[in-house]
Amino acid sequence: MKDKKSGYYIYYETNQKLVGVNKKVENQIKMLNRYFDCQGVIISKEKANIARSMSWRMPLGSFGRNYEQVFDIVKCKPDFFYIRFVPVDRRFLNFIKSLRERFPASKILLEIPTYPYKGELLASLSMLPFYFKDLYYRDRLKNYVDRIVTLTEDKYIFGIPTIRIMNGIVVEDIKMIGDQNVSGGGINLIAVACFQVHHGYERLIMGMKQYYEENIENRRQVYLHMVGDGSELEKYKKLVYQHKLEEYVIFYGQQGGEKLDEIYDRMDVALGSFGFYKIGLEKSSVLKVREYLSRGLPIVSACQEDAFDDGVHEFYLRIENNDSVVDIEQIVHFYTRLFSNGVSRLEMAENIRRFAREKVDMSVTMKPVIEYILEAGND
Repeated sequence: MKDKKSGYYIYYETNQKLVGVNKKVENQIKMLNRYFDCQGVIISKEKANIARSMSWRMPLGSFGRNYEQVFDIVKCKPDFFYIRFVPVDRRFLNFIKSLRERFPASKILLEIPTYPYKGELLASLSMLPFYFKDLYYRDRLKNYVDRIVTLTEDKYIFGIPTIRIMNGIVVEDIKMIGDQNVSGGGINLIAVACFQVHHGYERLIMGMKQYYEENIENRRQVYLHMVGDGSELEKYKKLVYQHKLEEYVIFYGQQGGEKLDEIYDRMDVALGSFGFYKIGLEKSSVLKVREYLSRGLPIVSACQEDAFDDGVHEFYLRIENNDSVVDIEQIVHFYTRLFSNGVSRLEMAENIRRFAREKVDMSVTMKPVIEYILEAGND
């Protein structure tokens, strides 16, 4: 019997606060190891200072990553390299070229977590040089790369055939919510994130302001729970303070483990992103929504969540992808409608979790990649 194929999963040293990204990498390596001998390899960052940071942004400069350490680790002739994509500069392109030259029989797969990523690169002036470097170098990737792994429907990216997947999660690693609503008939909304501009939660906060200003008969109490930190957090806190919403909008900071489980147990509806219009995107494949579904929570977001193929599902409400204030009453109606047929909170959570297993568990989402590697070289 033929031995297992072998390969390397190559990724980059990241900010430890990027819990979701780090967990995704860990789970992808674990999933690949069900079928192959796959070793994770971290490319470390070079220490930054003002001089180095400026040199990286010069026309012939490249972001400081220690690509050479990969060749200190890779000793055998692997069947594949699975590499997390970063915007292409000279050093990254030369790294991919070196892999192809040293291991001509190996399949090289690049996963692009966000595509198109132009909006992300142009969101900060400091990233502008990397945007132009990427434009200059990326079309050369087709000389060395076998497949681009994408979360989009594109058949080709940079002239390279794609393998189309969705982001996945190991559902059984996530604890389902409890069966009791503890808010006395109120509705608890939760947003868990490293708050960035594309989350757009100011739309929710302004929606809370309007909701509590309006004279709504028999109005249900709605609470917004925000778990995490990030560059937008202070803006959100200022809005809450400015509009005197401290009773209804609660900030927890970054949480994890049992404490995060306890917070989730009190929640009723989970929130995706509401600011994708700012970075020119319409469709989302974010990991957090997978966690929400695994927890058993219905979803509200302002973009097309790819877990829901046609954009319509009983436990998914899609809001407009623009800068309008979110109508909280619409969310109240959505949540109320979920239970109009007498289903219990526990039954609803189990139904949503079952959907997560069938649709976004990593054993399902990574299947196209696994099939490609298994079949490669066997024809």
